[in-house]
Amino acid sequence: MRLRVPLYPFRVMASITRREWDDPASIIRFQTERLRKVLRSANRLPYYREVFAGCNIDPESCTMEQFSRLPILTKDVVQQHFPETYFRQVTSERLRSIRTSGSTGTPLTIVMNRRERAFRAGVLWYGARKLGVRYLDSICQIGGLPSTLRALGAEHHSSLLNRLGIRARYYLDMKHDVAYIADRLSAFKPHVLIALPSFLALLGQYLRDHHRALPTVRLIWSGGEVLMPSSRQLIESAFGCSVVNMYSSFELGLMAYECTNAHLHSIPDATILEVVNRNADGVGDVVVTSLSQHTMPLIRYGIGDRIKVSSSPCPCGVPFEAFEDIEGRANDLLVLPSGARMSWRAIGEFRNIPGIVQYQIIQRKTDHVQVYIQKNDHFTEASVCEIKRRVQRGYRGELVHVDVIEKTLLERAPGGKLRAVISEVGMK
Repeated sequence: MRLRVPLYPFRVMASITRREWDDPASIIRFQTERLRKVLRSANRLPYYREVFAGCNIDPESCTMEQFSRLPILTKDVVQQHFPETYFRQVTSERLRSIRTSGSTGTPLTIVMNRRERAFRAGVLWYGARKLGVRYLDSICQIGGLPSTLRALGAEHHSSLLNRLGIRARYYLDMKHDVAYIADRLSAFKPHVLIALPSFLALLGQYLRDHHRALPTVRLIWSGGEVLMPSSRQLIESAFGCSVVNMYSSFELGLMAYECTNAHLHSIPDATILEVVNRNADGVGDVVVTSLSQHTMPLIRYGIGDRIKVSSSPCPCGVPFEAFEDIEGRANDLLVLPSGARMSWRAIGEFRNIPGIVQYQIIQRKTDHVQVYIQKNDHFTEASVCEIKRRVQRGYRGELVHVDVIEKTLLERAPGGKLRAVISEVGMK
């Protein structure tokens, strides 16, 4: 008898948990079988039939080595083939579409059936449990799509459990000012807080400046942006609890969770996560294949991020592939006048410069950088000089002109994301 969909997320959680005891070879065999099922579904679509034929791929017997010959799928290709020829037109299933935030351009529509949505919920609950979320915790999400709360079992606000503060689910819009959100959090008394790291840092700075505390918050769940070390330190100090990181996308759901050793672990039931074009430091471009999305398959999908592969097994003992760091999107790489590319981390972080609340670096040309600053009363001319010094140091002696521009509020992309560094040169 087939398990009903409402119980399916628990089955998914149990399956991933059992996988923690497998050896790497068993995990590869498991992923290969799931991959072939996805390839068989994709083979019904004109676009993929042409791609498989061109690469001499047989979905029934494809190996991981053969799979790596497939071209990397881009957002432009998905948009070009959606919806006429890309996803299966299944009239008997309850299809639902979601749209990406469009923070990097045109929003992308993803279509899933009920079972695929339930699978995502199971993966999210697995990741939440690994991050430290408890079943009876009350959770508040600030910004982003409320779908995360729905997947975590959003309760009706008039329910008895909600009024007792048990499994309550709250959502706050980032359009409100920080003071209002701090007041609502004091009233809600959540155990878990979910938000973008840039907003968490802003909220943490407000709590410190106004000598306020949120003692019920036991865990902070960060995602959607690069969590920088200085931001993590500020958030943990202001809230008095640990910050855990996740790696996810609207297109593919939760792809990796952070363990107690600060390593990100992929989730083998959900995706095949490849890192291609690696440099000497092990940093490369992320290419992801969903192992659950058959309605609209995403196979070797380049999401535009760069990540560092761990050089050794994680001490936590989980056999899932480990990653040490997310460096951000590919166009976070700065292009020097000589044509060399470097990570924005070569410049460093500005949060420890006096007077800076938040900042954003935009590289307009190879030799022209603008630094937008949201400041407080401690910001001085010395702060401006320090910003310019760090940018010039990161340029390794090459010519650069630095403009420091003060703004009341920094503009966030759709969905609320604030990227610390954007290279317009890298986009070209």
